Amino acid sequence: MKQPVQKIGKNIANLAPELDWPRKILAQKTRIKNWYLNTYPTDKNTIKDMDGNATFLDLFETLNNYRNIYYVIFKRNTDSLVRERCFAKLVEITKSKYGDIYEQWLQYTN
Repeated sequence: MKQPVQKIGKNIANLAPELDWPRKILAQKTRIKNWYLNTYPTDKNTIKDMDGNATFLDLFETLNNYRNIYYVIFKRNTDSLVRERCFAKLVEITKSKYGDIYEQWLQYTN
């Protein structure tokens, strides 16, 4: 497992300072697996591999700390389409830009 590294540059906490208390509560209460099941109910194979406890706040903090987001979303196996869908929902919750979240994720992968 990769250890977190200190990156130079912007991170999403700086890019989404408007993650105010109501949005933070929404991110904390919204479980990724439940949201995904309600939004994509026919994707049964992916849903069984997802971690039922992970929230969008967990995803936000994982990105912000340059850690592997797949360990948050999944119990086993990974899926880039699910990652992209989760990023899109995180954009909606945080009111940030998809490109900023994606760039943050890329900093971990490099």
